[in-house]
Amino acid sequence: MKLNKLLIVAAFSGLAFISCRNADRGIDDDNRVRIEEDRETDMRTGQQGLNDENRISARVQRNQNLSTFNEGWTRNQISQDLDRRATTQTGTTTGQTGTTTDQTRTTTNQTGTTAGQTNNQGMATGERSYTIFAPSNDAFDNLTETQRNQWNSTQERDRNVASINYLMVDQRLTQEQLRQQIQSSNGTHTIRTMQGENITATLDGNNIVLRDASGNQARIVESDTEGSNGVIHVIDRVLMPKDATRNEARTGTNTGTTNTGNTGNTNNRNNTQ
Repeated sequence: MKLNKLLIVAAFSGLAFISCRNADRGIDDDNRVRIEEDRETDMRTGQQGLNDENRISARVQRNQNLSTFNEGWTRNQISQDLDRRATTQTGTTTGQTGTTTDQTRTTTNQTGTTAGQTNNQGMATGERSYTIFAPSNDAFDNLTETQRNQWNSTQERDRNVASINYLMVDQRLTQEQLRQQIQSSNGTHTIRTMQGENITATLDGNNIVLRDASGNQARIVESDTEGSNGVIHVIDRVLMPKDATRNEARTGTNTGTTNTGNTGNTNNRNNTQ
């Protein structure tokens, strides 16, 4: 009788031991899954931080010579506008590639270049790229008091966003690409800005000179600050649109205008690149 009781106790003890080990093993499995998930989250967070550091907004912020421009960029929420534009207009260029065979081929080449650059820097393939002609602090010092007050105004965001969009192109253009475009356009290349009006580019010796809609001129004094979603060129004067109430980037009518507005030049660029 006592032996039977001992056997029953031993059996229950064995079952309890096995249950405890299985429970511990289950906890270990849960911990491993949780640790792996945490590791993946940390990697994604770290990559996002790296990506943010590579964006043109971060490049502008780190350039002390662009602090005035950066204040306007930040105050008028340009980065948020670019993010919204990328979200709402994905595939816009693709929709326009059927215009002509030459345009289709050129757009494909440009898209491939952008994808390669963004992949190398850890960004999402196909993200839109931009060119910024950013005025230096000295350039803003040369404005009139009225113009500076207008730039710093918090009451005229639409006007100031249009002025900043006039300094931006919906395409990545390095200094060498600009030089080639000028040379292939008989010395004067027209650039369609995101605001909708044009900037013209010419060469003065080795310098690239930009002219705004009113004839004001600026030189590129610092070129090719590369970001994951664009490139920055520092200029020595503030270029301004003629009509600051116009802003095609905000109204959604400026979609792929750099390619369509300069079809002949775009085809030339395809041959030279």
